[in-house]
Amino acid sequence: MNSLARQFGGPSGPTGYLATWLLARGNAAFNRWLAHELSAAASAPATVIELRCGPGIALHEPLSAYPAAAHVVGVDPPAVVHKSARRPNAPATADGRLSLITGDIGTAVGYAPADLDLACPVVYFRADPARELHRAREILAPSGMVALGYQLPQNMPPISQRNFPEGGFTLYSDDQVAAVLQQAGFTRPRIRIFGDPGHPGGWLALASPTHS
Repeated sequence: MNSLARQFGGPSGPTGYLATWLLARGNAAFNRWLAHELSAAASAPATVIELRCGPGIALHEPLSAYPAAAHVVGVDPPAVVHKSARRPNAPATADGRLSLITGDIGTAVGYAPADLDLACPVVYFRADPARELHRAREILAPSGMVALGYQLPQNMPPISQRNFPEGGFTLYSDDQVAAVLQQAGFTRPRIRIFGDPGHPGGWLALASPTHS
């Protein structure tokens, strides 16, 4: 199970396809809710960049929420991820509303400035999430916003609570997520909760760049 857990941070090979399928299935409802929240918080972004876009479920949601004008860019290093993301989003790729990029944040510079940076799995799976979010800030418009989706450890399935740390990933509290965002140059986030606050299905942190 540890090898599968590690695949969530960087899918590759046959096990990588399984990991992306599990992400797509497990996070679909959360991603639909997240897109609904973002369409209210950021009503008309011209450019949305999703960092570590995974299997493309979250990409589909802003494409639906912003059907008229937004250009959505999905960025992820593993090529296996883009094969999974391309299939459900083929029409948007064909008409130029969606661009899929294999690489890291630096490869998205050509699409900057973004009005909205969406980053769902960045906190768990990066050794230095503050550094990655700081780089995300650099491609964000001054009036833009970062949206960070995550789960608190106590609300994760027991198997994830056990295997993610054993796979080398860090699980964060809400205060630690806020600290990471502030360290990266964002304001203290506004938090929204998916589902029953007593048993939430996910958290969304919205933050803006600080300006000195």
